[in-house]
Amino acid sequence: MLSVRGEDRIVQILEWQWGLMQRMLKRSVSVLASLGVMLGGVIAMAPTASAATQYGCPGKKIASYSVTERNEGFNLSNVYLYYDGATGKNCVVNRRTGLGEFGTRARLEVHLWAVGGQSASDVGNFAEQAGPISISAPGRCIRVKAVVHTVSGYYGDLEFGGFCG
Repeated sequence: MLSVRGEDRIVQILEWQWGLMQRMLKRSVSVLASLGVMLGGVIAMAPTASAATQYGCPGKKIASYSVTERNEGFNLSNVYLYYDGATGKNCVVNRRTGLGEFGTRARLEVHLWAVGGQSASDVGNFAEQAGPISISAPGRCIRVKAVVHTVSGYYGDLEFGGFCG
């Protein structure tokens, strides 16, 4: 059985621990609040999808697709298609993701063509993106093909269309 003195000591220890936890919680909240303010500033400064030029393509983004690895299904790159109403041109880029080994040079392709009209391609060993490439395709449907290879041996490709003007 504990004496009154022993019980008082236990109460003191518990009060001290409770105070310590409260101080730690206040510091954590303060740090998280500061981090939130900093991240909010970064997010507020990030370019929006309606930016005049993104990844080298002027105009408005009209589509984006993921190129997935053919066996594993993870995202190797993103393909962004833009239309510039001022010039009447379509523009496309194929941009690596982290899993697509962004920053590492390996074969990357992007092709853009108007059915029965102009075409353009950018093919090479690129670390970040293939493109931008642009064509003018008034009154025609356009198609896009993107191919990704990584130095680790992963591969993905994608073809899409249906954008007619």
